Order: sequence, then C-alpha cells, then structure tokens
Amino acid sequence: MSYFTDVFLLCGFVFAGSIPWRVPVVYGAAGAAECTLAWFLFKTSLPRRLHDEHLTLLRFVLSCAIQVAGIALVPQLAFLFLTTLFIVFGFATLGLRIRDSMAVWAIVAIVVGGIVIRVPELFLVPHATLLQRVLVGATVMMSLARCTILGTFSSHLRNVVSFHLQNARQSLESNDEERARTATILHEDLGQDLVGISLMLSACVSRLRRRGELDAADMELATKQLCTAIQKTRLIAAAARPGVRGVQNLVKSAAKPLAGGQR
Repeated sequence: MSYFTDVFLLCGFVFAGSIPWRVPVVYGAAGAAECTLAWFLFKTSLPRRLHDEHLTLLRFVLSCAIQVAGIALVPQLAFLFLTTLFIVFGFATLGLRIRDSMAVWAIVAIVVGGIVIRVPELFLVPHATLLQRVLVGATVMMSLARCTILGTFSSHLRNVVSFHLQNARQSLESNDEERARTATILHEDLGQDLVGISLMLSACVSRLRRRGELDAADMELATKQLCTAIQKTRLIAAAARPGVRGVQNLVKSAAKPLAGGQR
C-alpha cells in the first residue's frame, strides 16, 4: 500500500514535468520485486531459521535500499523518498531488536549523509507550478497520514501487551489463591485428621506394648506408614504455600507422637 501511494505521487510529478516516466515505473517495479521476494521467502524455512516470522530485518534493509537509491538517482524529489524513509524506519523498528535497528540506521545515515553533502539539489523542493506545489502538499499530507497509522498501530500494540500482562497477573493471583486454598485444606482438614489418627495410634501402640501383645508390630508398621503420609502432607503444604508456617508446624507436631510410639 505504501509503494502504491508513492507511485501515485510520482506519477503526479511526471504530469507536472518534474521527472520522467521511467522513475515511477522503476520504483513500482522495485517495490513489487521486494514484496514478491518476501512472499516467496515466507513459504520457505528462512523465517524459522532467522527467528524472524515476518522477515522484518530483510524487508527493512531492502526498503531502505530502494529509498536511498531514489534519493541518489532522483535528487529533485529527494524529500519524497526521505519522508518515506522515516515511515519505513518507524514501522520496521517496531519489530526489530535495538542492535539490528541501530546497525541499519548507522549504514543508512552514512550513505544519506554522503549523498546530501555531494548533491546540493536535495534541499530543493519542486514549486515552480501550482501542480507541483499541490503534489508537495499531498506528499506531506500522506506522510502525516502514515505517521498517524503508525501511531495508531503502536497504541494497539501497547493495548495488546497491557491486556496480556493483565491476564498474566490475574492468572498468577488466581494461582496464589488456589495454592492458599489448598494449603488451608491441608491445614484444617487433612492435617487435623492425621494428627488425630497419629495420637490414637500412638496410644494404641503404648497399650499393646504394656500388655505384650503380638499385634504391636503391626501397629508400629501402621504408625510408620502414617508418619510417611504426614511427611508427604508437609511437602505438599510447603509447595502449595511456602509461607504457611502453621502447616509445617502441624505436621511436625503430628510426627512427634508417632516417633515416640515407635521407640
């Protein structure tokens, strides 16, 4: 769409007598070639290998090359290619790493700076006829429109990121609540039941030992298994909510009478 807009403006300058017909033709062909190349590369494994789903860096470099070539070869309309270059940088750097953006900026800045020094015509804007002035104004307006689209797109990206961050925060809070609920269940329900069972088994083991009953060994085995269950409960409670000291103290106190009953 951006290339189409530029070709339309270049055709207007052809009618105004500022440039020959071959300029919009070559520019349109270069833009079409860049888009076609990107489309074919999307079908390959290159985006995956480069970890660049949209081939942003490659398209950024090619677009900059086209605009810089326009500045060098058509200096009388350098302002048009310069404004388009600003748009290219604005959109492309949204999806690039800072290192890649700075590298392309440095190269383009050096090349364009050298062209500006050597070609003084870059500072001239076509203004001899009314049509030329209208086209210059249209170029500025279209640049502003594309800048507005860029700003709107950036705002949309911020909203999307904010939405996902909010969802992630809510998910974490929900997980914390679930972990707290699990720890509470372990503390108030399962933990209390285990403590009661451990106390009863400890008392039974003590009585059986005093009577010399042979079943004391079986009861001791049961108490050992219960002690293992209590230790597992402590681990689950600590994992569910590490800050719950009461759960850990509870299972520790539950394990004490069992250990005493086994001695």
